[in-house]
Amino acid sequence: KMEYLTYEEIISLKEAQCDNLTLKRAFLFSCLTGLRFSDVSRFTWRDVSFKNGRHYIDFRQLKTNYLQDIPIAQDALSLMGDRLKNDIKVFGGLKYSSNMSYQLQRWMLDANITKKITFHCSRHTYAYLSLSNGVDLFTLSKMLGHKNIKTTMCYAKFDQTMQHKAVDALPTFGF
Repeated sequence: KMEYLTYEEIISLKEAQCDNLTLKRAFLFSCLTGLRFSDVSRFTWRDVSFKNGRHYIDFRQLKTNYLQDIPIAQDALSLMGDRLKNDIKVFGGLKYSSNMSYQLQRWMLDANITKKITFHCSRHTYAYLSLSNGVDLFTLSKMLGHKNIKTTMCYAKFDQTMQHKAVDALPTFGF
């Protein structure tokens, strides 16, 4: 089962205490950008640009080697903190370990979330939030850096809420 967090669960996480503030900021950032842990952990200020009145993430995905240029939402930008020198990591000190996984689970429990959440679930959360707020599969595919839309299609079946929205969006004819 592909786990993800709802809007309400994100709010709970925002308000819950986390012993590792860098982990908290990075995880929530990933929920708002869809970046994988491998990309968030090596993300530097050099990867952030400002053009056309918006901030962007300009980087090459580690897993796919796919060049990304994606806009950053204001909430995600806030989680990054103050801009530092280009070669400094935005989420410095973030390292994958069993201790980090433990801290993540502890944080989830403190937020009253009992799902088995890993850092990668933040990427699923981004996809869920995007689709449930009307983003189409093609755009989501590009935002996630998928080379093939078939990879993105697995997110289309998250839950029946989106299916209900699709049915409710149909016009009525009064039959």
